[in-house]
Amino acid sequence: MAIQSGVTDMSMRLVLNVGTNQNGKAITKSKVYKYVKVDAPAEKVHEAATALASLQGYTLEAVQMLSTSDVVAI
Repeated sequence: MAIQSGVTDMSMRLVLNVGTNQNGKAITKSKVYKYVKVDAPAEKVHEAATALASLQGYTLEAVQMLSTSDVVAI
């Protein structure tokens, strides 16, 4: 039996540094933006993430892509 998978949904997560706690560890906050095109180039996603992060009051630590895939037997 052959198996096929395909990305059906994509989201982008911005990880923002909101400061440090009393022990000096970084405190982060995440913002998730859904409905990213599944075929969007990584460069464009990073560009959009940087633009969105500039509207926040915090430093951008990371941009993460979250995908959902369907795996089906054919």
